[in-house]
Amino acid sequence: MSAGPGSPGRASPERGNVRVVCRVRPQNQIEVDRGGTPCVSLSDTSIQIVTEDGDTSFTFDHVFGQDSKQREVFDYVAAPTVADVMSGYNATIFAYGQTGSGKTFTMEGADIDDGELRGVIPRTADALFQAIADADASIEFVVKVSYVEIYCEKIRDLLDEYRTKVNLPIREDRQKGVYISGVTEEYITGPGASPKSKLEPEPKP
Repeated sequence: MSAGPGSPGRASPERGNVRVVCRVRPQNQIEVDRGGTPCVSLSDTSIQIVTEDGDTSFTFDHVFGQDSKQREVFDYVAAPTVADVMSGYNATIFAYGQTGSGKTFTMEGADIDDGELRGVIPRTADALFQAIADADASIEFVVKVSYVEIYCEKIRDLLDEYRTKVNLPIREDRQKGVYISGVTEEYITGPGASPKSKLEPEPKP
């Protein structure tokens, strides 16, 4: 959802400009078969990595352990963000981590149709449209979706059916704020409105 005119970059003062959350995934089967053992110790706001070379500690706004549920992550990370957006603030949620660390599971989920396994994105879509439905009927909302891949510092438009938008530039505008020039924008009217087949990224080369 785009911010209103004159409000690019406005962040919610209640939650601060940036919050960082860490989620530790459980061991996968390969790691178990190889006899791997967990090397992290967790608290609500910090993790300690234990190695032969010594221990290293990191502090976060919140830490989710190996047994954390998708709903817990959404409730802490995304639900307040939806409220911020409905109040007119810009908001971004992104997952960062190495391959296999659980980004896709956290953001998309193992099954978007499963109430337990759905990730941040489908839950946020549901919450956003529910908030719109509950809002004052005199207010008009417009929701647009873009879907891009950032790979090797290039932005590719995954909603471009002709697959020609492969290196889109990032621009900045006083009214729009920071945006991707030329990116496809789909108007949607509900959380399941976009064709699912178009939201499947292609394998990386």
